[in-house]
Amino acid sequence: MKKKRMKPLAFIKKYGRIMIGGGIILAMLAMGIFAPLIVGPDVNPYESYPYEKMKMPGEDGYIWGTDIWGRDMFAQICYGARVAIGIPFAVQAVTLIIGTLVGLVCGYYPKADMIISRLMEALNAIPMFVIALLFCNIFGRSTFNFIISLALSRFIDVARMIRGRVLSIRQEEYIECEKVMGASDLRTLFCHVLPACSNTLLLRFSTGLAGVLLSMVGLAFMSVGLYSHIPNWGLQVSIGRSMFVLMPHLVLIPSLFIVITTFGFSMLGEGMRSVIGSGRSN
Repeated sequence: MKKKRMKPLAFIKKYGRIMIGGGIILAMLAMGIFAPLIVGPDVNPYESYPYEKMKMPGEDGYIWGTDIWGRDMFAQICYGARVAIGIPFAVQAVTLIIGTLVGLVCGYYPKADMIISRLMEALNAIPMFVIALLFCNIFGRSTFNFIISLALSRFIDVARMIRGRVLSIRQEEYIECEKVMGASDLRTLFCHVLPACSNTLLLRFSTGLAGVLLSMVGLAFMSVGLYSHIPNWGLQVSIGRSMFVLMPHLVLIPSLFIVITTFGFSMLGEGMRSVIGSGRSN
């Protein structure tokens, strides 16, 4: 039998949110990658120019003006897209790795579960943002430490989700057959249990991107985690708030890009949720 082609309206209804969210993310990613070409090779976004500070949009050739440190706002937005897109993806990848390993151990080994689950319950009582703030102050400023700090504040939900999936999967007949045939625990976990959790991990990855971005912006707004010379939108909002009355664009422009990118991540996550959910129901 020939497989029926999906009608255009049905395709848009099913994949429209993924297309919109993915399009926004790709546009932001392209802006970050090609930032040197967009802003020009002569512009250094990492340097401050005190004699050029607080220029209004359009003044002296600055498209969106300059901030209180004399840095080109247009360049800060373009280069800041690298942080806004790159860090959420990196944090989610590390979060899934840590959470998956912990969840597999907890779900497959009851004795380890008794200890690790109690520790996770204790940590789960503390807000994720507070945990991220604590780790950022412990590890110090660097992009790598910032990613690890955010991942350590978010892996608990992933671990608990994977643990629940493992507890249900380990009761399946094919898992019991693997044990009877002498398969090692590592083979059972990574060749049979882990692939069964793939949809859960994909869904968790896509739906968590927006939350990571907002946490990152909040920490950057507090000047925590990243170095101040690294262009990022949260720090730009923090810097511009003191001049909001006289120069509101210093806050409004990066805030607009934060909203647009968060919307893109949210649409991508919701689209993935609906597609994976409909796949499970079918």
